[in-house]
Amino acid sequence: MLLHLIDDIAQLMNRLYQALKPGGIFAYAVSADSNPFIRMIMHQLNNRGIFFKHGQQHIRERVLATGFEIVRDDIYRDEILLDNPDAMLQLIESIGAPSRLGMRTDIVPPKSVRRVFNLIWAKKPL
Repeated sequence: MLLHLIDDIAQLMNRLYQALKPGGIFAYAVSADSNPFIRMIMHQLNNRGIFFKHGQQHIRERVLATGFEIVRDDIYRDEILLDNPDAMLQLIESIGAPSRLGMRTDIVPPKSVRRVFNLIWAKKPL
């Protein structure tokens, strides 16, 4: 769930590829670009431009360009329910980057938000 934060995604993919034996599986999760939870976080940040360095499609392209084969791609959906807006702010801040960027205090986050992401299995060919 953190590949969107990596500065040099190509370097990371190359290292993962080299570390795996042929036939090895690299599983990762990536937020769907239309993920309501991500849109809510982006709305809450003071400086959202540097939080997401790579979108879902760019990450997929890098995985494939490295030589991995996508063998499974499942969409996962759920809803995050929290008792109060402060709990949602704490969740957002716990992600890491938002706490460094600063949170807007003029926007109250919702008590619940849908979350959509892809669970992807990439295989190093034999």
